[in-house]
Amino acid sequence: MRWLDFRIIVPLASISLALLLAISPLFLLGEADKQIDITSRDLTEEQIFELQELELARNEAEARMGFTTITGAFLFEGELYVAGTWESEGVKFESKQNYGVRDCFVGKISLNGTFTIIEVFGSMGRDSIIDFELIDGGFLVRGFFHGDGEFNEMKIVSEKDETVYEAHWRDGEWDGVWEIEEEQLQRKSKKIWCGF
Repeated sequence: MRWLDFRIIVPLASISLALLLAISPLFLLGEADKQIDITSRDLTEEQIFELQELELARNEAEARMGFTTITGAFLFEGELYVAGTWESEGVKFESKQNYGVRDCFVGKISLNGTFTIIEVFGSMGRDSIIDFELIDGGFLVRGFFHGDGEFNEMKIVSEKDETVYEAHWRDGEWDGVWEIEEEQLQRKSKKIWCGF
């Protein structure tokens, strides 16, 4: 019986690891069980360039380090709408004020690659967006707050450590925010390939 030659095994293991790491950005924040709905083929070169400029988190570790995340996205008339979280040092968020540690945002990247922040919202803690959906005249978001949640003038006051919320944006403003039960989260937001 011949013994395994480590001079062959180590390079093969290195190549296998490199291949695994190369394809890992295909899954936003390591959610390999989620289907990727939007890829680079769906976007203009300008939109892809703008996504690169945002310096997005490609895994959970980078999200914990403060990188901006995108947790949901959809295309509408060629424009890319994105929802996610950011911290005070987030690229392109310099003019925005944080509510707390990690806040939520909804933004749009036009066909020509212009990134516009539609809205930021959050609480004093680490917030998240779980659902991001197109609705008549706007969009809805669902997720978690840690404390009272603020949507400009609208607020959700909560005595809980973790609050599940739903908010609707129509015609350029929030038109309703609610505290909901966790079972009402759909967890079906479209995912975007983040290997840009």
